[in-house]
Amino acid sequence: ENSGFFLSVIRWLFWLNRPAAVRLMKVAQEFFLKRLPVCIRARRFSLALKAHCNAKFMSKFFLYITVFITGMAVTAIELTASRLLAPYFGASLFIWTNIIGVVLLALSLGYYIGGKLADKNSGGLAKKIMYPLIFVTGILIAIIPFVGKPIFLFAYSAISQRDISLFFSSLLATFVLFTIPIFILGMISPLAARLGLNKME
Repeated sequence: ENSGFFLSVIRWLFWLNRPAAVRLMKVAQEFFLKRLPVCIRARRFSLALKAHCNAKFMSKFFLYITVFITGMAVTAIELTASRLLAPYFGASLFIWTNIIGVVLLALSLGYYIGGKLADKNSGGLAKKIMYPLIFVTGILIAIIPFVGKPIFLFAYSAISQRDISLFFSSLLATFVLFTIPIFILGMISPLAARLGLNKME
């Protein structure tokens, strides 16, 4: 292992030049802190250093899991939207065009706004708002089936009275119901990227 190689070199240098060995020890510690898996394998280092490495690894791992789940949620919302719209508007090409268009628009705005917020206060704002935003998004997604039916009925009645076409009525319903949750989920990726950079520094 790399840790065993470093320790062998340091022991050898202690016999020849103690100051050089001390400097090499500091370089080795910085090396292990930057490369976490190697650091975890260095069991002969101090317990404090090992605890620091484990905490750093778990923090980054939890951040990766958060980004993965929020990205999966966007796809789940997109697929579920088609099932919610189908009883009222069908599942034609127009419906899928509206869903994909609204999702891409909301994600683009979320990425842009999230990137602006991520750079404020050197990432301090990102740490404060990321997980509360995910919680709020979960609530908004949970109430979609309950608030969606009146909106769908209103849009469907507009089609029946020929006041508006199928394309625009379904676009309106999709925009009202799904834009805000997907917009917030789009903000998570740049916020998480900023937090990941802060953890590397």
